[in-house]
Amino acid sequence: MKGIFFSLLLFVFASPVITAQDNSCAALRDEALATALQSCAGVGPNEICLGHMDVASMMSCETAMAFESPGDIIPINAVCAMRLGAMQPAGTWGVAVMRPVIGEANDTLTYVLLGDVEIQNTGSAASQIRVWANADTDIRSGPGSSYESLVTVAAGTVLNVNACNCTQNWLRTVLEDGRVGWILTRSVTVFESVEALPVVKGDTPIYGAMQAFNFSSGQAQTPCAEAALSGILMQAPTAGTDAQAQINGVQVVFTSTLFTQAQPGGSLTIRVLDGSARVTADNFTALVSAGAEVVIPLADTNVPEGLMRVQPLHEADVADLPLALLPRAISPLEFLNDPVPQIVGLETCSVISNRGAATCPLHFINPDGDPITRMDIIFDEAPQGEWSGSVDEAPELIGGDLFGGQLAWKPTCSLGGANFIGPVKWVITLIDSTGHVSPPFEATFNCVDG
Repeated sequence: MKGIFFSLLLFVFASPVITAQDNSCAALRDEALATALQSCAGVGPNEICLGHMDVASMMSCETAMAFESPGDIIPINAVCAMRLGAMQPAGTWGVAVMRPVIGEANDTLTYVLLGDVEIQNTGSAASQIRVWANADTDIRSGPGSSYESLVTVAAGTVLNVNACNCTQNWLRTVLEDGRVGWILTRSVTVFESVEALPVVKGDTPIYGAMQAFNFSSGQAQTPCAEAALSGILMQAPTAGTDAQAQINGVQVVFTSTLFTQAQPGGSLTIRVLDGSARVTADNFTALVSAGAEVVIPLADTNVPEGLMRVQPLHEADVADLPLALLPRAISPLEFLNDPVPQIVGLETCSVISNRGAATCPLHFINPDGDPITRMDIIFDEAPQGEWSGSVDEAPELIGGDLFGGQLAWKPTCSLGGANFIGPVKWVITLIDSTGHVSPPFEATFNCVDG
C-alpha cells in the first residue's frame, strides 16, 4: 500500500478476577462479545465500530482520530490500517465491527475482527497516483486502442489512476460518473512511479475501501489463544447473492459467510460456514461449498505462494465463533460430515494431439474419506471433431489424501486436420466405495498441436 500505514492499538477492559486462567479467558471472551453485540448494533455503511477495547491511539490517512468507549464509530475511509490486541488474561482483547460498502447498489459487507489481527486497506483508491494528460487524450473502456472511447480529456487534465495492465502500457481510472476507463501511459505525465500500481486485468473489479485488504492474524503467543480465535468473520449483504472481496491478493466471490485467518510464512485459510465461495489464486479457481475450507500457502511477505488445497471442516473448526455479531443467523454445523464427494476445481488442462493421455489434476473433497472408486466422464460439446465419454474404474490419487486432494483425469485427443480445438467440454462425476455420487462438474480442455 502506498504511503504511510497507521495502526490502531486496541485494548479491552479488564474482566473480573477469576482464579482459574482458562475460566478467566472464557469470561473475558463472553464479556467482550456481549459488550460488542450491544455497542455495535447500530453500525452503518462504511463505518467501523469499537466493539470492546480501550484505544491507546489511532491515526488515519489524513486525520488523527481515537475511540474512547465501546460503541464509538469512525468512517472506514479514514482508516489505512488497524491493529487489534490478542486476548491476555490481564484483560485485553480487541473486537471491532466493520461494514464496507460494495458495488453500485451500495450494499454492505459485514466484518467482525477478533483478537490478534492486523489489517491494511488495499482498496483501489488506496493505491491511486496522479497523472497529467499531455494532450487531448481518449479514455477507453479497456486496456487497448481497439476498445471504445468513453470520453476525451483535455490537455492538462489531472486524473487519479489506480492500476495498470501487465505491460504497464495502460493505466486504469474511474470517471466521475463511475465508469471504469483506461488511458495510454505514454499520453500522460506520471507524478509518481507506475511501479507502485497493482497489475490487473481488464475485468478486475474496482474494490472499495476495505473490500480489498491484506491482513495477518494469530501471530502473538498468549495463554488465552485456546479461548478466543483471532481472525475475521465476513458476511455477504444478502444470502445467495454474490459479494466480492480480495484477501491478501486472493479473489473471493461468496454468497454468505466466511471465517478467515492468515499467518505470513504459513497459510491463508478461508472457511466457508454457509453458502458457497469461489476462490481464485495463482490462476486456479476452487468452487467451495459450506462445510469446507481453502488453505493457500503464504510467503513470508504475506502473499500467496503455491497451490491451494480444499479440505472438509470439522466441528472444532467452527466452534466458539461469535456468530451473534453477524446481521444474519447461520448454522454452520448442519453442513458438516456430508458424505457426498464434490469436485471443486480443475487445473488448466491442455492436451497434446496424438501424444497419449495427459494428466489433468481434478481437485475434490470427500468428508467421510471413503475411497473414490470410479470417475465417469461424459462428453458435452466441442467446436468440432468426434468425441466420446469414458469411465475410469480406479482414479489415481496424485495429491492430498482421500478427504481432499487431486485425482488424475487422463484425457486424450486428436486434431485431425485442425490446428486447435477448444474448449472441449465434459461432465465428470465421482463415485466412492459406498456409492455416494458427486454433483456433476463441468470440465474443459483444449486440444493443441505438439
